[in-house]
Amino acid sequence: IVKGLGIRATIVAPLRARGEVFGAVTFVSAESGRRFTPDDISLVEEIARRAGMAADNARRATEDADIAHKLQAALLPSPRDLPAIPNVDLATQYNAAGQQNEVGGDFYDVFATPVEGEWIILIGDVSGKGAEAAAVTALARYTVRAAALESSEPSELLQKLNAVLLAQRQGREFCTACIARVVPWEDTVKLRCCLAGHPSPILLPEGGGAELIGTPGTLLGMFEDADLVDCDLDLGPGDGLVFYTDGVIEAGRPTEQLGDEGLAEALAEARPETPFEAVHLAETVARETQRNATRGGSELRDDVALVAIRVRAPVAAAVP
Repeated sequence: IVKGLGIRATIVAPLRARGEVFGAVTFVSAESGRRFTPDDISLVEEIARRAGMAADNARRATEDADIAHKLQAALLPSPRDLPAIPNVDLATQYNAAGQQNEVGGDFYDVFATPVEGEWIILIGDVSGKGAEAAAVTALARYTVRAAALESSEPSELLQKLNAVLLAQRQGREFCTACIARVVPWEDTVKLRCCLAGHPSPILLPEGGGAELIGTPGTLLGMFEDADLVDCDLDLGPGDGLVFYTDGVIEAGRPTEQLGDEGLAEALAEARPETPFEAVHLAETVARETQRNATRGGSELRDDVALVAIRVRAPVAAAVP
């Protein structure tokens, strides 16, 4: 084969990375009959050196992205781990912005409390990205879960989380959060919600429209005396509620942002029939807003987390 190709000269240079050879690059001279010079050899060695570094960097980036993906998955409940809440449909959505090897700061959780018939919905946003954000995300999730063993009052859970963040992180990072306690009761759902510097959930009544609920509260991890107020709400059949992080409503930067009112208007106009439609619509609206702001680019500049619930309509009894 070599003879048939008419090869006259060959240079083989090793591909190295971190002191190890993992491949080689080969240059040949055939029809021209040209012989390689010392300058050619130096050039090939330099090309091989740079190619080795580039290949190793690409490999390491892939490994880092894989680690980040696995870490992010470990910090969020998988769909199969989400609990089944009687008479309530539930959907979640998460998308991380930024580099593939960065762990985002948005998080959510849904779990049952020790009290029979009670569930907690938690959604939040930690400042920053990467390892520090991952540490605070894990701290927030598992602090709330541990605190819920003693109390399911949303404001009390957030107060305990605030105290832990102050003690463990000493003001280095802050966190916004929203906690809702969900209690199905016959054909309705009793919900108590508290906000800590977090965007207001959007109520989607069965009859149409949209309403922002809750009282704005203090960021967590910054001040000892956090101002946190519980809000009570009764959801009837067909009523829905959408929780989200600021990555949704800040879409549109650097020009005009979507905003919570803009998101509420979009949801009210579309009237999603399921929580799955609601979270998909919210993300789609955010991406379209970003695309319009950046003339074609739909990549969101911040992480997006969404949780939506909807009370099922009662099932009619069978007629004998």
